Amino acid sequence: MTFKLTVKTIAKRHGLYASFMPKPKYGVCGSGMHTNMSLFKEGKNIFADENDERGLSKEAYSFIAGIMEHMRSISAITNPIVNSYKRLVPGYEAPTYIAWSATNRSPLVRVPAARGVGTRVELRCPDCAANPYLTLAVCLAAGLDGIKRGLVPKESVQQDIYSMTSKERDEAGIENLPKNLYEAVKEMKKSSFVKDVLGKETFDKYVYATMIIQMVSNIFYIEFVNEAVENYSFITKKTIIVRSIYFAAIFLFVRKPTDVIIYSVVVSMTVLLNNVISFCYLKRNIKFDFYNIKIKPYIFPLVVSL
Repeated sequence: MTFKLTVKTIAKRHGLYASFMPKPKYGVCGSGMHTNMSLFKEGKNIFADENDERGLSKEAYSFIAGIMEHMRSISAITNPIVNSYKRLVPGYEAPTYIAWSATNRSPLVRVPAARGVGTRVELRCPDCAANPYLTLAVCLAAGLDGIKRGLVPKESVQQDIYSMTSKERDEAGIENLPKNLYEAVKEMKKSSFVKDVLGKETFDKYVYATMIIQMVSNIFYIEFVNEAVENYSFITKKTIIVRSIYFAAIFLFVRKPTDVIIYSVVVSMTVLLNNVISFCYLKRNIKFDFYNIKIKPYIFPLVVSL
């Protein structure tokens, strides 16, 4: 956290902006925060075992198994924002499948070549948006849970996972990482393990905050803004109808009356801000095909807000 603040501050002094977004630019590889872990006892790396064909101890295998078992439920922590899942897509070196290997670089969990005191496990999915303290906490807890329970990982994947067919992946027992933040939070909410690691209060607040991020990002038309800036696309009647249904679905699940007010304010202000930003980018009127009326982008959300 200190490093990120330092980099941003120095960049600002030089008239630059340092971004730690997981996927700041479409079409190129994103920015990861690969996390390397090893355990020492009495000055000895307990992951190392010279008698094993891979140089790994029983504890190392169980540690890997623990991380893989809990990976879907801790993804909302290792990859905590909507943009995180723009990075976790095939074709850009980032992992999308839950597997491990000591030689292959494409799986989620990799064991680097160093052995002896340098033996370690590398988790490749975390990104720079993650809180490193929470990330390390859940990763170490997952690995230690695997050691405590004596878990054994599935077979190491030696071939390129992306070249495997879905049938081959199913036969190998290879699962997908969550495809988006909403799916990741759903998995996290079901996990008593994550709740025990974080504590109930932190767990509840984290889930609530992450769901707000997901909701705001959808309201903010992130996909539309990206497309509009690049292709000068237009908001259509279909877009408005789909978003309206989305808002209605959210409100149906709101339980506290006070939350309705908060969500309403967030919806109104975010839509308004988004369209003003879109207008500044495009420097032209955006055609809302709503009863075939052309209106400026900041008028419609203002009317909706009222």
